[in-house]
Amino acid sequence: MPGVVVLLPLYMLYSHFGMIDSFRVLIISNLAINLPMGVLTLTQFIKNIPSDLDASAMIDGASSMAVLYRIIVPIISPGLVTVGIFSFLNTWEEYLFAFNFTHSSTYKTLPVSISEFKGQFVIDWGGMMSAAVIISVPVLFIFLLCSKYFIRGITEGAVKG
Repeated sequence: MPGVVVLLPLYMLYSHFGMIDSFRVLIISNLAINLPMGVLTLTQFIKNIPSDLDASAMIDGASSMAVLYRIIVPIISPGLVTVGIFSFLNTWEEYLFAFNFTHSSTYKTLPVSISEFKGQFVIDWGGMMSAAVIISVPVLFIFLLCSKYFIRGITEGAVKG
């Protein structure tokens, strides 16, 4: 569902609970946006794990937590990295909710702050473009660090038929 459709009901709900212009409203909104995609992606990864792996580890004497951390997490780590990158990117570039749910400069996100380079009669293109480059550096850095896991996560999480 597009964010514009739920914008007014969410604003009314957050306003009723006194959460407008706070970090809580941004955290809850970004969780609501990113959680379904993460659940669906990781569900596909977990379905691809053969049940024989954890059964054999349990027979060998591993506890449930050992099976989780030593067998399952390393197998789904490309999926975890993929979900982490997608969630980070969606949260980093989210504009609609941050613009409408925050008013003070304390809680504004970077994309909302970039939009303030535009005045009524003048646009500071140099400042806006330099801020955009600075904001894109962390995204590029994280993607370059995790690119091999990201590519592997996308290909392994695909539906096999």
